[in-house]
Amino acid sequence: MSSAMLARMTWFLPLAGGMGYSACMLLAGPPLGWWPLSLVALAPLVWGALREGGRFWRDGLLATVGAVPLWAVTQSWVHEVSVMGYVPLVAALALCVGAFVALLGGVARTMPRLALSLAVPALWTGLEFLRGEILCGGYAWGFVVHPLIDSPGAALMASKGGVYLVSAFVAMLVGMAFDVRRARRATGRVQWLAVVTAFVMSVVFFVPDLRRPPAGRSVRVAVVQTNIPQSNKIAWTIEEELAAMARFEALTRDAAAQRPALIVWPETMMPGLSLEPSALAELRAKGLFFRVHEAAGEREVDADEFAKRLFALSREIGVPMLVGEEAWEGLRIRDGADGIRFEKDHRFNSVYLVRGGALGLERYDKMSLTPFGEVMPYVRHWPALQQQLLDLAATGMAFDLSEGQRRAVFTIETSEGPIRAVTPICFESTSAGVCRTLAYDGGTPRTDLVVIVTNDGWFGDSDLARAQHLQMARWRAAELGVPVVRAANTGISAVIDARGRVVASGIDSQPGAARVDGVLTAEVTLSDQPTFFARLGNAAGWFCLSGGVGLGIAAAHRRRVLARTSLAGPA
Repeated sequence: MSSAMLARMTWFLPLAGGMGYSACMLLAGPPLGWWPLSLVALAPLVWGALREGGRFWRDGLLATVGAVPLWAVTQSWVHEVSVMGYVPLVAALALCVGAFVALLGGVARTMPRLALSLAVPALWTGLEFLRGEILCGGYAWGFVVHPLIDSPGAALMASKGGVYLVSAFVAMLVGMAFDVRRARRATGRVQWLAVVTAFVMSVVFFVPDLRRPPAGRSVRVAVVQTNIPQSNKIAWTIEEELAAMARFEALTRDAAAQRPALIVWPETMMPGLSLEPSALAELRAKGLFFRVHEAAGEREVDADEFAKRLFALSREIGVPMLVGEEAWEGLRIRDGADGIRFEKDHRFNSVYLVRGGALGLERYDKMSLTPFGEVMPYVRHWPALQQQLLDLAATGMAFDLSEGQRRAVFTIETSEGPIRAVTPICFESTSAGVCRTLAYDGGTPRTDLVVIVTNDGWFGDSDLARAQHLQMARWRAAELGVPVVRAANTGISAVIDARGRVVASGIDSQPGAARVDGVLTAEVTLSDQPTFFARLGNAAGWFCLSGGVGLGIAAAHRRRVLARTSLAGPA
């Protein structure tokens, strides 16, 4: 069979590579959790990129098609949120995979002597960093190394350089394996590098972390896991809000009976408009009330009823509470011919500290809004256009949240002494950079505990997405060396130690449970010992991105030089 015929027959290799990558990642992640497969998930992509006779742009498109199944499955929940947003998101994520195959193929063909152990991490991790931290505000979902949080030794490397260092290391090992393969074909000998590669991989990912557990105070925390479907949350009736509040109160009393130092409610689960004092004062001043229809008849409920009930509950149980709720600043209620209209200066996605029947002095406002879930990147600067697109893609939603400006730290007084806590909200927990900014000031700790409040009701019936979201929170604990408490509407709530290991999850009677309500209680060992990552941040990500850009420029320049040489012909 001629070499030309063989080249024509291998056109499908990049497509097969993309499909192999999809298969590895689907099997490595939840619910199966075969995490060792993520160590080799990049190999099919590299194999497809290096095929002889390929065209880098066509190989990239074929790999993109092969990667679609992965993202179609893991992002299926987006379809329920935005029908029109689902396809573009899946396409964009798959294109990132195709871009890697195209870039690697182009670089390898123009610079054949370049070590793949350098090229693969520079291009792959550089693209992941670009996607996760920079483009469109960052979408750090589904990284190739995320399943490795279940490996015995990944947390140690994460504490040194974060998730991007682990990504670069895995990519380097895959590239090294292909370097060995190329050297073996050239010399006919098994290279010592293969043995070293296998040894390093075994030590790093399969040998347990032998570090001593961090020493610190232990405190009991309790999480109220609610179970409000997002469809209900968007269009709550007053009757549903009252029923939900009664259930939350009952669960909170159950939590308080466990004598915790802190009770946490999930993101924006507090019924009512806001807990902001000025907003409550405006509701009272205007005499606003709701008409509630019950079996016994109709009654009136003051618009600030939910805040009053929360403060009464706080006085009753005597335990500090962190509560997710919206903050309306500058609320103005207008009564016109077309009915009551609410105006405001700002609306924030916030966390409040409630203790002794009153609000604490601090309030945390979400600083990094979720792209396409709370804000449209770039388009946000043209509000009219943003609203038109929103009406087209996600009817009923309003992207009118403001970004917070303060890195608030809550000081919670307990019988065991004060606890400092920071509270990233929902999608902020996927970003290594955002969480580091909250937990550390340079390399100086600002917190003893990271409390994540999230509304995972957005994931609908996708427990896969819930498990992946929890997986990312575990990486933050390992990177920062700080324990994490996670309060999630619809689950999966969790308590995570400073090594990224799950201490408890779900609710007390059903570990790991999702889409049920209940209480989760556990002991947490506090820690404020800075990690190397806390001092350096995402240096590994920036380094790989710079290296990838440099390789791309060098390959393009060499390609032009080779083209000119070819046109000039022999001297």
